[in-house]
Amino acid sequence: MTFEMAVKEVHLLHDGYLELDMGMLVYMKTPYYGIKYQAALKPFLIITDSENMLVDTGIAPLPPSLSKYVKFTKDIDIVQSLSSYGLSTDDISVVVNTHMHLDHCGNNRLFTKANYVVQKAELDY
Repeated sequence: MTFEMAVKEVHLLHDGYLELDMGMLVYMKTPYYGIKYQAALKPFLIITDSENMLVDTGIAPLPPSLSKYVKFTKDIDIVQSLSSYGLSTDDISVVVNTHMHLDHCGNNRLFTKANYVVQKAELDY
């Protein structure tokens, strides 16, 4: 798939924070294990001459079976972030998922009018 369009604006949005163990981020560096890190969830909004595109959608509330393992906080969510630019979920025409981890595609269900772009290998996995 090829997109040809003029990019007018690019905005870094916010969808809360995901708590991670730094030992998972700095592989094989033992002193970091057990230290908690608040990773900001930052989808991108790309406004073009013909599309409102979102790169990743952030994280959605998790079921209890997962929430005991994954901690996240939301001081603002993707809907609020979009509204600060005068947009709603219905205004997004294209969602690009960089990969299918829950903190990158968790809010996909909110964008019912969007077309989705994702790597085939991610869907096959």
